[in-house]
Formats: sequence, C-alpha cells, structure tokens
Amino acid sequence: MIATRRRLAPAVTDAAPGVYDVFSERRVKLSRISDEETQTMRRWIAGAALALGAAMASGQASAGVFTDDMAKCLVKSTDADDQTHLMQWIFSMMALNPRLAGIATVTEAQRGAYDDTVARLMERLVLTDCHKETVAALKFEGTNVFEASFKVLGEVASTGIMNDPAVAAGLGDFAKHLDNDKLTALMVEGGVNVPAKPAK
Repeated sequence: MIATRRRLAPAVTDAAPGVYDVFSERRVKLSRISDEETQTMRRWIAGAALALGAAMASGQASAGVFTDDMAKCLVKSTDADDQTHLMQWIFSMMALNPRLAGIATVTEAQRGAYDDTVARLMERLVLTDCHKETVAALKFEGTNVFEASFKVLGEVASTGIMNDPAVAAGLGDFAKHLDNDKLTALMVEGGVNVPAKPAK
C-alpha cells in the first residue's frame, strides 16, 4: 500500500517546493520523491497531451464518474484563449510530420513557446483549478484519468476552432468541388428521398 501511495503522488516541476500527497493529505518535500516517480508522472501528463492531439481523430474515451467530473472541471476552467493555445500546440505537433511539411511551418522557437504555454496550462488545471476533482479521480479511477479527461477538453477546444466562421466558410468552399450528381445517385441507391432539381 505504501508503494502505491508513493507511486500515485501528483506531478510537480523541478522547481516546485513540494508536492501534495493525495492519500494522506500532508505535505512532503520534493527531495523525497524519486527521479523514477517524477518521470512516471511526467509520462502520465504526456499521455494526456497525446490524448489532446488524438481528440480530433477518434471517438469519446470511456470514463468513470470521477473522470467525468474532472473533465467537466477542465472544460469549465478554460476560456477561449486557453483552448486556442491547446489547438496551437496540437497544430505545432502535427506540423512535425514530414507528410505535412509543405502545408505548415512551425519554427523551433514557436514550438517551444507553445510547449511552455500548454505545460503551464495543464499544471494550472490539475494543481489548482481542478485539484479536488483530479485527486478524487486519481484515488478511485487511476492514472488513466489524465488521458480521458484531457481528451474531452481537446474535443471541446477543436469544436470551438471548427465553428469559427472562417473555418465554416472554408468547409463550404470544399463542398463546391464535390460531384453532386454522383452523391445524389448514392443517396437514392441508399433509399434516401432526394428532392428533384428545380427546372431551369
């Protein structure tokens, strides 16, 4: 039990004066947290970051009631600027893929700035704004709560970006390149009642 309690201590930065022991509700000095434990928490946070990036490409992650509460708090505690920072960071990560090299260019300085901004945001959310919800989720549902809850936040943030009028207009431009006759034939084949074209 003691090993489990130490393993599940929440994340801190190297400069932090201490961490909060979520099981005994007491303060412990950073010097008592091993390098391995610190790296483990960073891996959990990295998993949450990966979930943010995957939010636009996959369905809703399964989650328990405490993870749901944590996810709701994350969404409630972020404003439009926070969510924009998340999307900028995701975009900068996607730009690392060589297959996207001709579409977007993100400098190392820009990427570093996005990394720092999102790291500070994630720390603020789990250590301050949603501390209570995070502790409860960790106690009862384990470390997967980071991935599941931040995935929800990523989905909400991406929805906000896609709902922007400029993006919506761009999607409309894309539709102009579709073959309406072939799509109409597909709908009819599938049993959909398609209104007849108006006479010219």
